[in-house]
Amino acid sequence: MDSKNVQKRLTILEFFKLYFLITGVGAVIMVIYLLVRMVITWQVLMFMQCQTTLQFSLLVGTDVGLLVVIAYILYSIPHIIIAWTTSVILKCFVGERIVCWVEIAEDAKNLAVGFWQHSLKQAFNSGEMAAVVVALITLVYITIKHLPTTFVPI
Repeated sequence: MDSKNVQKRLTILEFFKLYFLITGVGAVIMVIYLLVRMVITWQVLMFMQCQTTLQFSLLVGTDVGLLVVIAYILYSIPHIIIAWTTSVILKCFVGERIVCWVEIAEDAKNLAVGFWQHSLKQAFNSGEMAAVVVALITLVYITIKHLPTTFVPI
């Protein structure tokens, strides 16, 4: 075989890999964009249909709670990766002699599952707390805003 043909085949293969990677990333970005647009449209319709102060405050509290959960998860991803890597490295240095890399991979998998479970539990707890606090603040604010300024006894 000629070395130019091998080089040419490799570059065509690399081109197709890059093309499919870019196409896949573009498709994922498009799907995320459409989902976000759909959720925003749905939220606008929900806000327009709120008839009472309680419904509005619960909707705002739910939205803020969901945003807190998403932000907490996105914030914790790098910390989980760092903690997982550190714990695996420490297990390798402190632990017994490395006999099989499969054992290290299984231990790392168990550690990652534990980190994610703890992180998601904390995220949902903080999201619930934020939802309750924001719902109460919104309810109190709207109630105080619509109180009559003068008191007229009957």
